[in-house]
Amino acid sequence: MKTLVVGGTGTVGPGVVRGLVDAGHDVVVAHRGETVAELPVGVSVARVDRHLDGALAELVSTVRPDAVVDLTCDDADDGRLTVAACRGVDRLLVVSSVNAAGGPLPTPVHERVTPAPVSDYGRDKLGLEQAVRDSWATGDSRALVVRLGPVYRPGSGLDGQLAEDTYWLGQALAGEPAVLADEGERYWNLLHAEDAGRAFAALLANPAAERELVLVASRRPIRWRDLYRTVHSGLGLSTRTVSAPAQWLVEQLSDDEWLQETSLWDQVYDLSLLDRLAPDYQELAGDKDLVATAAWLVDQGETGDPELIAEISGLGRTWAARDGSPTDA
Repeated sequence: MKTLVVGGTGTVGPGVVRGLVDAGHDVVVAHRGETVAELPVGVSVARVDRHLDGALAELVSTVRPDAVVDLTCDDADDGRLTVAACRGVDRLLVVSSVNAAGGPLPTPVHERVTPAPVSDYGRDKLGLEQAVRDSWATGDSRALVVRLGPVYRPGSGLDGQLAEDTYWLGQALAGEPAVLADEGERYWNLLHAEDAGRAFAALLANPAAERELVLVASRRPIRWRDLYRTVHSGLGLSTRTVSAPAQWLVEQLSDDEWLQETSLWDQVYDLSLLDRLAPDYQELAGDKDLVATAAWLVDQGETGDPELIAEISGLGRTWAARDGSPTDA
């Protein structure tokens, strides 16, 4: 299958491309040329700015793919542009985000949950989904919408419980205790980008996987405290933690949106629709891949914003002094 991946060099893209290549796809990557990524041998690259008038449609006409995977649809306008550009393409997979559903949510989360996004990003992604749904109703598209969970790979970040940043790695390297909300009891969900690519390949292989919204996330959620301990141990670092009540942290943090949207509830997903539409898909990544991603971040010096590290470490010390509890080893 010849597959055009739009946005194949960003955070998610290179892993998705590798997953598709592993599944036997002949992949062409389209991007703006602003990022550099190591792609598998044999992958073709085309530069395009999807927002230039007619540029994406012209590229699709030139490449003549059997399938298009669009990783760069941010909102309803992007969705309408992609649908129009891909008329005549047999298979179209448009990637949205679990943030379109919102949070906190009752778990396990499924596709039928009533969306209540809490961030501008989530609201824009919900608008994208509605634009594609509208195209189903008019007969303009049979696109599959993937509501994708959090994704990682070496070359991307590993966000912490309290902020969308790798501050917790910086804390560990400095010997500071990790600050957990409510003992780090909540489940986080991390899917390796190559597993996402394998899931996309399995969905594209099924002609019945169309005009649907399907969740793609990890089948192995991990508690925040266990994520920290797994990575710390793999890097040869000791794990020290201090726990504060989540609500207190919400009140203290200068920016609490990440904590509110992603970390105060269990990111556990009902993936029964994915199992039905892609029965041969298997999730292969494990703890060693988390550690490898963290090791890459350490090697690159990408271990958090210093001001954020200082803020969160200060909150940990404040709560520990107030609570009178020692940090855990």
